[in-house]
This record gives sequence, structure tokens and C-alpha cells, in this order.
Amino acid sequence: MRKLYALLSLLLVALSAEAQTINAGPIVGGVTHDGARIYLRTAQPRAFELEYSSDSLFGTFVTVADSTRFDRFGSRIVPLEGLQPATTYFYRFRFSGAAGPDQRSGRFKTFPAPGTVGYTKIVVGSCNYNDNFPLFAQIRAHEPDLVVHLGDWDWPPSQFGNDMMLHPDRRAASFAARYEDNNFRQFVNPYFPVEYVYDDDFSFNDGEGWTYPTISVNVVNNEPFTALGTVPMPPGIREGAIRAYAEHFPGYPLEDSTQGIFHRIQLGNVELYMLDTRNNRGARHDQFYYDSTANFWTYSPAPGHTMLGVPQRDWLYDGLTQSNADWKIIGSSVVFNRAYERIFRVGMQQL
Repeated sequence: MRKLYALLSLLLVALSAEAQTINAGPIVGGVTHDGARIYLRTAQPRAFELEYSSDSLFGTFVTVADSTRFDRFGSRIVPLEGLQPATTYFYRFRFSGAAGPDQRSGRFKTFPAPGTVGYTKIVVGSCNYNDNFPLFAQIRAHEPDLVVHLGDWDWPPSQFGNDMMLHPDRRAASFAARYEDNNFRQFVNPYFPVEYVYDDDFSFNDGEGWTYPTISVNVVNNEPFTALGTVPMPPGIREGAIRAYAEHFPGYPLEDSTQGIFHRIQLGNVELYMLDTRNNRGARHDQFYYDSTANFWTYSPAPGHTMLGVPQRDWLYDGLTQSNADWKIIGSSVVFNRAYERIFRVGMQQL
């Protein structure tokens, strides 16, 4: 009897370990008309087989043998090539030749060939670190061709620290945590490809370029005084954020990884220009000037102040002017709207 109990205990331990094989993903990104990329993370680096097919019953399928990587903290981004345009593909992972109790499978649809005219549905959102199941259920029902996330994805700095991009293990864990968001796991990841550009959710709140802004209110001569400051971020955070994005998000090729994470997506007769409005941005508080006589701040950007940096700005201008796409969409995590200045001026009265 003791031997039977011991055997059952070992079996339960084995099943428990297998159930924890996948601890983040899969999530599909980098979709084109003939390819895609699939991210997966396992509790420990291990070999797997990725099977994919245009047949939901997997009557015929292609197998990719690979493994999650030690130097990527158990993660792997698997590229798929040679796919057919505008085609739904189904995928599943197998470990040791079996699906296992924790199998996570899914589907995605490749984009139409470049220049193809048709209907395109894109869902855009941000700041999903609060539960909103009805909204995500609507996304699921809408059946978009692409889900675009413009930042503040579960706000990882609150869990992993403002300096997480200085530590490779925390960089990996922060992206895995995004993908394990309950809303995304239930309504998005198994069905649609995802595009993502981080906003300030890579480090300090409102971080930009090499700095982040601070605001403090003091009393001077019996009058309230608002002090606007600029604090340098620890060296390496910006570079770590760009590297982490390339290593742990299954996205598109970056135009210039020394400058940021901006890139282009082509979806039929639509082109998306996804901007990086953080990594080359000028310090915002350097553009404010204080009048000590009136005890008032004014906003007057100096020549050269930028949200994009020269290389990214030139890339955007060149792309828009040379593009043959019928629709050109700019994806930005920051509002571009001249009418917003009215709200901005009202806010200035509170400083």
C-alpha cells in the first residue's frame, strides 16, 4: 500500500509539474501576409513542438521543433514563414510528444497581400490594468484583424520596480506578466494578433528619453509655489527597454533599434506607422519657464524640442510621402490634436 501511495504521489507531482509547463503566452504578433511570430514562456527551458495548420482539425499540419531558451529566461519567439495571405491558421504546442494538461492553443489570420483592397478591422486601446471584461468581450465579438495596444499594459513597474529594465530577468518577467493579463488570455491572445508599443510603462511614471519629470507644491512667502523638476533616469534603462522589446515581444522589425521601437506594418492597402514617443523625447519640464514676479509658469518650447527625435521624424515623413497605400495610419501613445491646447492652457492655470 505504501508503494501505491508513493507511486500516486509521484504521478501527482509529475502532473503538477506538467501543468506548469507554460507560464506565459502563447501570444501572436508580427503578422504579415506570409508570416507571423509566436511568443511562449515555460517555467523551465525545455524542448517543444509547435504544430500549425489551416485545418482546425489538424488533418495536415506543419511541425516546428524548438525550445525555450535559458538566455531568455524560459521564453522563445518562434517565427513562422511561407504562410498564405488572408488565411486562418490554428496552432498548438506539444511537450515530449503530448499535448499535456496545460496545452495552450490558438488561431490567427494572416494579413491580405500588400495593396489588396478589402475590409480591415483594427481595435486600438491602452491602459488595461483595470478589469473591464465587458469591453474585452466586445473586442472578441468584433473579430478584429489586429489588436493594437498603445501602452500602460498592466503597469509592470509597480510589480518589478522602476529599474526593471536594468535587469534581464525582470525584463523578461515584466513582458510575461503583460501576456498573462486575464482579459488578454481570455479574449485576445487565443484569437487575434497583437501589436504593442510601450508608453511610460517601461520605467518611471512619465519617463521620457533619459529623464522623468517631478512636480512638488511648496509655500513661499505665504503663496503656493509649484516646482517643476527633471530627474535623470539611471543609465541603461532606455537601452534596456529597447532591447527587452526586441527580445520579448513578438513584433515587427525595428527601423532603428538605437533610436527606439518605431516600425511599420502593412495590412492589405493599409499602412500603420507605429511611433515611439518616449525614447527620444525631450524633457517636458525644460519647456516651462517661471515668472517669479507673477508666480506663474508659461509653456514655450525651445527650438529643437521634440517628441520623436530627428531620425524617427525623418523616417515618418519619408514613409508617408513615398507610401502607395490607400490608408496611412499613425499609431501614437500621445495625443496629436491641436484642440488639446485648450485643455492644456486650463491646466496651466493650476500651476
